[in-house]
Amino acid sequence: MRFWSFAVTTKAVARRGAELFLQELAPLLIFAGGLGAITRHLWREPEAHQFAAIAVAMGVPEDRVLVEKPIDETRVEKRPVHETAAR
Repeated sequence: MRFWSFAVTTKAVARRGAELFLQELAPLLIFAGGLGAITRHLWREPEAHQFAAIAVAMGVPEDRVLVEKPIDETRVEKRPVHETAAR
């Protein structure tokens, strides 16, 4: 299975992920991210939860959106996301 991982501080990634799903280019969306060094000063809710809400609002079914436990560092997030994608 091929997938991409992005470290971002913009909600555009959620919108783009939803677009790809809705174009049937992805079977599901996995969002990971807590409040990191940058986002903890910008947001109150973990980025993964915000991104999932955006995708669902755009029409992605809730059962096709997975939210990983919030982790604050991308290098630490990579392993659980890889494990989730392999299922």
